[in-house]
Amino acid sequence: MSVVSFAALKTVRQLKQNRAMLVTVLGNLRAMLQKLFESGLVYAREGSRIARDVLLAQEHLSEVLDTLDALAEDTDEQQDEAKRVQTRLAEVATLTQRAAEGIQKLRQAVP
Repeated sequence: MSVVSFAALKTVRQLKQNRAMLVTVLGNLRAMLQKLFESGLVYAREGSRIARDVLLAQEHLSEVLDTLDALAEDTDEQQDEAKRVQTRLAEVATLTQRAAEGIQKLRQAVP
């Protein structure tokens, strides 16, 4: 008979759910960047600033995804890695919000 750790199963399930959500957010960031280029707003000062924020958010999300993949394999360092993931996700949220607000302002300014 084998012993099943429900805590470990819950953690793995949460990691998979978080990963799926982050892949969706990453896709949304790519779409945001594509719209900036297609509209030509990326060539304006504010548009380029927004694009940098989006690219930085993508970089952080990629790092978080790599960390989540590592956490799924190794449970020894989960606490430290989980803190790092939370920090990166907070940065991504800030960057994404700032980019969305900037895009909204640019859309209102363009006739």
